[in-house]
Formats: sequence, C-alpha cells, structure tokens
Amino acid sequence: MVKTGTTTGFEAMVSDLTAILNQHFRLLAPEAREEAVAEGLALAWANWRSLVRRGLEARATAHTLAFFAGKAVAAGRRVASHANSRDVLHMTIQSRIERGVYVAGDIDAATVESRKITPADLAAFRIDFAEFLRSLTDRQRAIALRLAAGFTATQVARVYGVQPAAISKQRQRLERMWVEFQGGA
Repeated sequence: MVKTGTTTGFEAMVSDLTAILNQHFRLLAPEAREEAVAEGLALAWANWRSLVRRGLEARATAHTLAFFAGKAVAAGRRVASHANSRDVLHMTIQSRIERGVYVAGDIDAATVESRKITPADLAAFRIDFAEFLRSLTDRQRAIALRLAAGFTATQVARVYGVQPAAISKQRQRLERMWVEFQGGA
C-alpha cells in the first residue's frame, strides 16, 4: 500500500523513475548515465517533498517527476552542489559552451604542463584559440572543446548520437580549419 505524504509513496515510484531516467539519458556513457540517473532521483525526491509539504502529492506521478528531474539534470541543476564557473568539464559549463556563452576556460592546462611553452606563446594561444572558437558554429565549438579537453571520439559521438567516425572526420576538419586560421597552407 502506498502511503501519501511519507517516504513510502516515493519509494513505490523509484523503480519506475529509474527506468524512465535511464531511458531519458540513454545516449550518455554508462558512468555519466549512472550519475545523471542518481542526480535525477535526488531531484525527483526534492520535488516530491515539495509537493508533500504543499499537500499536492496526489498530482505526482513517476512520469511527471522523472520528466522534470530529467530536464533539470540535463540543464545542469544539482541538488547539493554548485557549478565551478572555471571547470570546463562540468555539465553546466558544457551547456554554456554549446550555447556559445563560454569560451576557452582552462582548456590550455595540458599546454602548461608541457613546460615547453613560454608565457608569451601561451597568451598568444589563448587569444588565437578563443578567436578561432568564435569563428565556429555552436556545434563545432562544443565538439572542438570536448576533443581539446581530452574526450575521445567515441565519447563525443555518444553525446551527439553519431558514429565515432563522424567525430574523427570532424576532428580532421577542425584541424585543417585551425591550420588555415593560423595562416598555414
């Protein structure tokens, strides 16, 4: 029996919520999907508690809770954490990158680790790379940043629901565009 207003009412929906959220995040890599589903369940719980406090728990179904929780997770909302505005790999920042709001960030960390680059070269790279990114479409920019951050073609392909070969081809196209941008042949 489902008791309204108690944990038992939510617990009765957990398996359905999990199945719906797994379907919603089916294109993510297994680890990312598991994290997104867990975050979705936490958000669904928070939404459920809010409805219980207002006496509206009868309106909550697994589908509506999962729908709104899935949308919130996809938008980068979290139950108990804040986005680091400098973390280019955070989901919230990734969505900003895709909308063209965020450029470059800490993407040059790998360059700094090489210890072969001078501060002047690093500054020039930051300026050039940011300008190069602005010349790309939103999708190209997001793909370029993911690849530059170290994601594999397979990982990026999962995000966009395409074959890894399409991302490899896009990587080659981006490389040619970068060489042309730098004034190369």
